[in-house]
This record gives sequence, structure tokens and C-alpha cells, in this order.
Amino acid sequence: MNTTIALSPYFEDQFEVIAEDQSVLEPFKDASIVSRTNVLKNSDRITELCEGLSKVSNVGFTEDAAKLFQKVRNESNIESESLTLPFDLKAFQKRGLHALDGKNNAMFICSCGTGKTCLGTVFFTREFDRGNINKVLVFCPAPLIEQWVSWLETATKLTAGTVDRNKPLSKRQAWYQTDTSDIWVINYDRANTKDWHYIIKALEGKKLCIVYDEVQRLKNRKSSRHKKFIEFNKKLDVKYKIGLTATPLERGPEDFYNEWRIIEPDIYGRVKDFEHLFTYNDGEKDMFNRYLGFQNLDIMGLMSAGKTFIAEKTNPEIAKEFPEKQEIVIELDLSPIERKLYNEIENYGKEVSAFDREQKTDTKQRTLFMLMLERICRMPEVLLNDDIWQYNGGIFFYKDQLEHIHQIVQKYAKDLVDSKNSEKLQKAEELVDQIIGGGEKLIIFAQHTNNCLIPLANHLKQYKPLLYTGEQSAKERKVIGDAFRHDKNYNLILMSDAGKEGIDLPEGRYLIHYDTPSTYSAYNQRSDRIHRISSQHNHVTIYRFVTRETIEERIEDTMAGRRALAQDMGIGEYEIAGENDTMKNIDYILGF
Repeated sequence: MNTTIALSPYFEDQFEVIAEDQSVLEPFKDASIVSRTNVLKNSDRITELCEGLSKVSNVGFTEDAAKLFQKVRNESNIESESLTLPFDLKAFQKRGLHALDGKNNAMFICSCGTGKTCLGTVFFTREFDRGNINKVLVFCPAPLIEQWVSWLETATKLTAGTVDRNKPLSKRQAWYQTDTSDIWVINYDRANTKDWHYIIKALEGKKLCIVYDEVQRLKNRKSSRHKKFIEFNKKLDVKYKIGLTATPLERGPEDFYNEWRIIEPDIYGRVKDFEHLFTYNDGEKDMFNRYLGFQNLDIMGLMSAGKTFIAEKTNPEIAKEFPEKQEIVIELDLSPIERKLYNEIENYGKEVSAFDREQKTDTKQRTLFMLMLERICRMPEVLLNDDIWQYNGGIFFYKDQLEHIHQIVQKYAKDLVDSKNSEKLQKAEELVDQIIGGGEKLIIFAQHTNNCLIPLANHLKQYKPLLYTGEQSAKERKVIGDAFRHDKNYNLILMSDAGKEGIDLPEGRYLIHYDTPSTYSAYNQRSDRIHRISSQHNHVTIYRFVTRETIEERIEDTMAGRRALAQDMGIGEYEIAGENDTMKNIDYILGF
């Protein structure tokens, strides 16, 4: 019985498996090593395939496949004149960089902490030293600017600079015209300011490499920012484009398509081409303007696989570089008083929802009930704050419903003071005392700043908690992060979801999710603040609080199931299409 590894005639730089007896491939299909077309989804797994096949078949390579196999398995050191990396690259990182060497466009899909910033830096520094580019632009979210500049000063001899966003436009214009740094680090928001014109003008005639850090920020092709970047690539001489992301699918395959439209538009063609090949009924949509479904996802993954490097923590080779992670779900109950309040608001919400369906009216008011029920589970005392009951036409579209809920809350007001009946708060206080009392550092995540983090900080004030939110300046956030890392007097930090990106806290061994985020990617990004290659510990512990028979339990259900789709595409373990669409799932989450 013979098996041949050949280059695929259909997809560039992909391996095709040709076997006399196709049944030998069946065990590997279940492991997502071989697709239904017998083309390797991830060339980094070819060794695993060959080792398995060699036990049941004679495995041989065509000449072209042998050369490609040698390239994708190359673990030799990567050296370039301007590289000054502060550490040695891991074997899997070297293989990825060698495999993508010579590609003009590439995407690095890497779990948080696996080094996607480093990989992108090596990629463009090598091309800079070869003379293929003479200017690099790193586009990133604003909180990551200082981190990028600091990293580049350490990892390369190239000069890096960033515009001072606080200076007037005339000063910023002068900076774009006169700064000679090899690398500019610019936040995505510049695309929607008057700076954009001056950035384009200053880069005319340059041989560019563009790095899109957190490229999923550009996934909405209808946004002005997405359109600006499409225009940007057409106007300038962009030689190389690099996408960096840990979450390529936040909603579904459409995200992946839109991200590649920025990096290399020709991979999947026009929107009509994408819809014809990869959606049901040539892009047919439902009443909420969502695609009815997707097809041929393994083919979609294959078409970009030759320009994609994947580093997942589920890969055993990569997992061994990380500390062991223990995840503990702590299930809690509402107190009898809180349960009565919860049930009364929930029942009122069901009545309103039933009326909405009968009258076919707008359902957006359900977000009001969602917020109120979440507050009971998280920090009941905030229901006594006068400001949340002020109707201002904002998210609370329905004044009558708001007033009715307020009347319900008033019946239980004396039992909500200081959240004194909250089992979740009591458990948090116990854990904080236990962990910090043992000399450890602890991070607590919660989604809402005013409705949860600030009152939680008041309850934990004896531990001198630091508060990290998106409302502080980059300089203030850096001071907070440095205090947690280096000052023994500050061992507790409370973070909103703004902290799930751009801050690494390898000093921490313990992390608490005070609430469960509504997407699996957000949950992972939070946890990855301490679960990193750079961790100072051999193991880390992640706690997650879930209140039984409430909205939190149903959020937990939706979060836990969002992994299958990206596995079908062979691009990682991320979200199931559409399942983090809050409005789509709100009836289930609310229990209506």
C-alpha cells in the first residue's frame, strides 16, 4: 500500500495526499489534519500525518513536495542585521517564519501570549534589511501604542516613533512631514481624523510594509475605517501586509473574508464571489440582515492557508511552553430576597416581551431587562443609585418600563444596601483575602466599571486595589500596570474589559472572572493576561463566578459552545458564527 505526498494542484503551497487505499486517511480526518479533499489544512502538522501514515503505508514525497516539506519544517535560527530580540525564538515560531518567508502578504493567527507581535516584527525587519521595504506602519488600538514602541526599541535596531495625539493638528501635520523613523506606530482611529490625508501624503514614494495588529478591528466592511484602509492600499506602494490576531472569527466566516480584503483582496475575490462560494443561496440573508448560513468552509480555510501561520495553545508543542492552567467554575445562588426581586423583574419582562411579539413592535427594550437582571447577579446595590433611573433617551428607550422596574426595586431597597445579601460578593471577599493573604497577586475582571468595578473596589478597599479601565490615559494605565507588577504594596487589580488587550501581567498567578463575558474569545483574552509564555509561575488558576438559574447561567451556556466553526475552517478554536450576536440570543439569555 503506497501513499504519496504531493503539492496540491488546486491550492498554492498546500500538500495533497494521494493514497491507493483512501481508508488509511480516515483516522486523520477526525483530527482535522486532512480535509475532505485530502489537502492538508495546516502544513505544520504534516510530520504528525507522516508519522501516523508510516505505520500503515509506505509514504513518499514528490520532488516539489519534499522541498516544501523541508521549508515548512525548518527550525534553523533566523538572523537579520537589525534584529535584537531579547530572547530566542521557539521552534514553532521559526517554522512559521520560514514557511511564510517570501510571502508578500501573511496573517499570523496566534493565541494570546504565543508571540504574534514578535513574529510580525521578525517578518518585517527581515524584509527591511533585504531592502524590499524602507518604511513600516504598525496600525494598532490606542492602548497598545506605547507597548509597541517599547517593544520595537528592544527587539530591533530600527527607529520607531508615534505622533503625539494630544497636540493640535498643525503640530501633528508637521510631525508626519518631518519624522524620519523607520517605523511609525499609529492607532486605527487616525483613519477617521484629518490626520489621514497627511499620513498618506507623507508616505508617497515609500516602499511600505503595513502591520495590522488586532486586524479583526477592520472586520466591518461597511465601516468608514475599513473603506479608508482599502483606499490607503490602493494609493500607496504597499509591498507587504501583515495581519496579527488571536480572534479572526468574532462573528463568523464573513469576518475572516473582510480581514483578508484588507491584506490581500484577491484571495476570496469580490463580495459576490465570497457569497456564491461560501454562503447559502448566493448570500441570502434573514430578517436581521445576517447570512442564512455558510458552506465550503474547509475550502475557505485552505485558500488562505499558504499565507497563514497558526499558533494555538491547544497544540501540545505550544502548550508545554505555557504554565499549567486550572479553571474553576464557582456556582453561586441568589439570596431569597434577591431571588424574589429577580423573578419579579423577569416575569415583568416576559409580559412585555409577549406583548411585543403580539404587536410586532421593537425588541430593543429587552436590553433594559438584561442590564437590570445582570445587576442583581453582580452588584445589587447599584440598583439604588439614582442616576440609573434617569430617563435620558439613551439605551433606555422605554420610559414606562424603566419606571415600573424602579417601583419593583423600591420594595426591596433596604435589602439591597451595600449588596449585603450577595453571595457572589461574599465569595469574592473570601477569595481575595485567601489569595492576597498568601502573598500572591490577583486580577479580577468585570464587564462594567460603574455598575460593578467601582463598588467592588469600595468593598475591597483594605487591599488597596488598583483600578484599570479604558477611561484612563495610556500613561495612567502604564502607571497602574507597573505598580501591580513591581510594587509589593499593590497585589490586587480590578479590570474592565478594556484590560483584556494590551497589558501583560505574568506576575499574577490567580484571576477571577466576576462575571462571564458573552463571547468565548473575550473570556480567553481576559484569562490570557496571566496565562502567557512569559509567566513567572508553573501553573495559574482561573476562577469563574456563575449565579445559578439566572441570566449568567445562560450566558455561560452560549459562551461555552463557540468553538466549532473555526475548527471546520482549520484556523483555530474561536467562535461559532453569529453566536455572540447579543440581539440574536437575547431571548434565550433572558429566559423569555
